[in-house]
Amino acid sequence: MKINPDTSFNRPLYDALRPQSFDEFVDQNQFVSDGGFLGFPLKSNHLPSIIFWGPPGTGKTSFARILAKDYGYDLIELSGVNSGVSDIRSSLEEAKRKSNDGLKTVVFLDEIHRYSKAQQDVLLPHIESGLITLIGATTENPGFNINKALRSRVQILVFKPLSFESLFAILSRAEKVMNLDSKILNDGVKNLLIRMADGDGRKLLIILESILQKHGKSKNPITSEDVMKSTISLKKFDRFGDEFYAQVSALHKSIRGSDPDASIYWFSRMVDGGIDLSYLGRRLLRISCEDVGLADPRALRIALDAWEAYERVGSPEGELFLAEAVVYLAVAPKSNSVYQAYKKGRNLVNEEPSYEVPIHLRNAVTSFDKAQSYGKDYHYSHDHEEGFSGGQEYFPEALASDSPVFYEPSNRGLEIKIKEKLFVLKDKKKHAK
Repeated sequence: MKINPDTSFNRPLYDALRPQSFDEFVDQNQFVSDGGFLGFPLKSNHLPSIIFWGPPGTGKTSFARILAKDYGYDLIELSGVNSGVSDIRSSLEEAKRKSNDGLKTVVFLDEIHRYSKAQQDVLLPHIESGLITLIGATTENPGFNINKALRSRVQILVFKPLSFESLFAILSRAEKVMNLDSKILNDGVKNLLIRMADGDGRKLLIILESILQKHGKSKNPITSEDVMKSTISLKKFDRFGDEFYAQVSALHKSIRGSDPDASIYWFSRMVDGGIDLSYLGRRLLRISCEDVGLADPRALRIALDAWEAYERVGSPEGELFLAEAVVYLAVAPKSNSVYQAYKKGRNLVNEEPSYEVPIHLRNAVTSFDKAQSYGKDYHYSHDHEEGFSGGQEYFPEALASDSPVFYEPSNRGLEIKIKEKLFVLKDKKKHAK
């Protein structure tokens, strides 16, 4: 393997190859074009406060550094991983000293979502006064992790995963800088590396550097087998982060939309990403009631059986049980009538007073209860024809005159029969009064 002897890095390859100008950037340049979001303010040499939101390895840190350098701002960098309020305050003091010397300051907060609300609040007056320009970087949804007061004072730019073409350009630059022999990486291996990087430029260079170190001084080309043996492909799936909930939502909506193929795709994505399958079992159980409900009551049992079977067998064999439940739920008839009934019931209970339980519905357990006439005039339904006492009221008296309707069956699956039965029962109740 031919590597330029002058190319000696005392830091990771991804850091050594960071772009130093927008000309070297392979993506995200749409933000600084004349028609881009930052185009106009940058023409006036003014840098607004911004938060960059996007997946890892998409250029957020490099972009911030180039912005500060190109537009004449001093740069102070902090990370939410290892800094707190005292570090922020020290940075503000430094910014004040620079301001007295006529200098402008960018405070770059990487992993800004890790700062607490109180820590974020420290920045507010200094952003408003113009003492600092804040640039934050986060992989988490700012709507959940950046407090509202701070969001109202910044613009949010969304960084997308790097395209295949952009990753290919990064790989080509690495080959050039390291002076790799063209035979070392063939097109098939390059394509595999790019797929494994999954839109993350930093991951691509970490994988490349690891493989080259293991390959050593061998002059043989690197094969796809070498790549697969040397690395673990970790797809975008930050357990209990943004991607986690996005993919769980995609699975839920695919099942609700009766698309078994899309449902299996998202299920497979999450298994590949290392999801806690017990969590997924609980989610499928919820779906069986919320989205299938009484249109097919068997769905609840199947989801529970699949979860329990997985708990007994474990991975990888047990994953098949959950896959079966995913497909069953996707193809089952759909109804959210029980879900809606419960929501309506809760809403009414929250809005209305706590009405007394009617006397005839109370149990006369003690002699005192009997003296209070508990249970008087209660009609035991099993003593009536078809097990139905039509003239009996079950709501509190205040609601009985205009009884609310919570459960309205759909016209799908078993609920077709349920709807017919309820129609007959309501008609009998009407004529019994």
